[in-house]
Amino acid sequence: MPCEPRVRNDGSPWGLANERGLEAFEREEYEVAIAEFNEAIRLKPEDGAAYFNLAVLYNCQGEREKAIAQYSEAIRLRPMRVYNGIAWVLAVCADPKIRDGAKAVEYATTACELSGGKFPSFFGTLAAAYAEVGDFGNAVKWQTKYVEANLSGENLEGARERLGMYERKKPYRLERPSPFGG
Repeated sequence: MPCEPRVRNDGSPWGLANERGLEAFEREEYEVAIAEFNEAIRLKPEDGAAYFNLAVLYNCQGEREKAIAQYSEAIRLRPMRVYNGIAWVLAVCADPKIRDGAKAVEYATTACELSGGKFPSFFGTLAAAYAEVGDFGNAVKWQTKYVEANLSGENLEGARERLGMYERKKPYRLERPSPFGG
């Protein structure tokens, strides 16, 4: 799963700043991206999207503490996506000091409940969380739901690979986890 934010432009000055941040992030111009996301936050502090995108940037750079701080603010404003993002990091991060399977299960379950099952990638996050706590039966169950959710291309291939890992009773690890799950 790539390390990229997903909340895009809505055409407003806030949206334009957010989009410029996303474009800078994609060009790996991280200081510019941080400045643009901060401008979006200044323009619309009540919307969690720019906080979320900034958290993704920090997470992908390995700055976990900064990422968690931004996720914390975003969670207050956009709880569903942020619960999923934090759960994914807590479930699959290669650094054992960051991983927390019990919290990952809790947060991923909350994200799935808040979404009403509308975001299949949340199923993949819940599967990874269950694998982290050693509950491979539930990991296989939820990853199977994710695989069956009409995925294509890279997402389907990666989802199937993770399903195989869970069937072999192995948790999934990423050096730079994306916050989107699946």
